Amino acid sequence: MHKPLYILALDDEPDQLELTKFFIEEHDKDLVVDTISDPGDILQRLNEKPYDCILADYAMPEINGVELAAIIKEIKDIPFVLYTGRGSEQTVLDAIDAGVDAYVRKDHDPEHFPRLVKEIRRAIAEHEKARNDTLEPVNLPEYPQTEVRGRSVIILYEDGLKQIWSEEPDEVKAYQVAEEIQWGLQLRHYVSDNLRRQIDEISETLLDMNVPLEEIEDIIFEGYRSLNKFFKMLWRSPENPSPGTKPQSSGDL
Repeated sequence: MHKPLYILALDDEPDQLELTKFFIEEHDKDLVVDTISDPGDILQRLNEKPYDCILADYAMPEINGVELAAIIKEIKDIPFVLYTGRGSEQTVLDAIDAGVDAYVRKDHDPEHFPRLVKEIRRAIAEHEKARNDTLEPVNLPEYPQTEVRGRSVIILYEDGLKQIWSEEPDEVKAYQVAEEIQWGLQLRHYVSDNLRRQIDEISETLLDMNVPLEEIEDIIFEGYRSLNKFFKMLWRSPENPSPGTKPQSSGDL
């Protein structure tokens, strides 16, 4: 037995609502559909039962389905499927902006109900995946570090070398700059390390696809050169126009 999924279906036409409930439950025995005709009751119903998805009509007297989706998404993290016989390209765009997870056209032919069930299932599955996915923690490297001496921002490297980054108007500003520079340079190293690892994975994939080795080298070289140029541009400062210059030794400071 599979765990049932509970759907709250909203439509101001009771006959259409019952028809929708019948065909959904007939096509997928694990979907349980509760019905509601008044949009004003939806929040109370959501508080009464842990629904897995909302299925709502678009054209209703007091509020349309897109407007309702925007309200619901502000207060509850739940998949929302718009199900309507009317619509246009603008309606689709508005639905996307409102956070609607799927958009299905009504049809007099019952053959469209399998697609409706498929979209409901897909919206629930993608929502569950997004909820469970967690980003890997970013463990930035220990170096480079920064310190402030008077108004000077100093970069400290792992090998003991030091480099003056800039002179700031006051000590408070120097500390702000030092924090930003340390985070930025450590992030650059983190991205570079991960980039090299991903480049190896891309190279292996291209080799498996029988891409000639010389073409792989060109692809990797051009991509890496562009990224490296971009990072250097990001961390160029007026006082130190070339972050890649050789730092001074600790005895020079």
